[in-house]
Amino acid sequence: VGSIGGVLEQSGSVAQIQRNKENIRAVLNEEIASMDEVETKNGRLKIKFVDDTLVSLTEHTYMVIDEYVYDPNPSKSKMALNFVSGTARFATGGLGLVPRENITIQTPTASIGIRGTDFTTTVDELGTQVLTEAYQAVMVSTFETIPTTPVTLVNLDLNMIDNMFIVSEPVEIKEAVEEQQSELKGSAGLLTFNGLDQ
Repeated sequence: VGSIGGVLEQSGSVAQIQRNKENIRAVLNEEIASMDEVETKNGRLKIKFVDDTLVSLTEHTYMVIDEYVYDPNPSKSKMALNFVSGTARFATGGLGLVPRENITIQTPTASIGIRGTDFTTTVDELGTQVLTEAYQAVMVSTFETIPTTPVTLVNLDLNMIDNMFIVSEPVEIKEAVEEQQSELKGSAGLLTFNGLDQ
């Protein structure tokens, strides 16, 4: 099995890599290969690919490396990842050895095209909103509703939003949720809300 990268950081309980129906412990420096399925369970994991792309997986995240081809000719290099569930942060290699147009990020209901260099995604989807600016966010308040319209969070930096668990939602998100609830009540009269679901 050709190595395409390895485990750069690991914390909490050790994640599992499934390769050819065999379970491998995702300990520090363990090699990663194409077609690997990675499940973090109660731990966290950071994977570094040979082109310096970094993928950080939080707890209860499941990712499949559908394809990874690294070639000295960048136009022949490609990457296809499938985020099945959970939360992951993706940062492209700074040298651009795998062109953005050759990177495909898949979720159960959507494809993510790479335009920038760094993003975080959480998979638990029912609808679609396109985020086109830095620090934009959406919120899904119940399983039956689509995401709110995108809002831009202010006074944040990358360190604050990297793997952050929000207990008190930002005011911009709160306003967007209230606006969505108002529209739903006004148009359908079928849904009632009592704050945000956990």
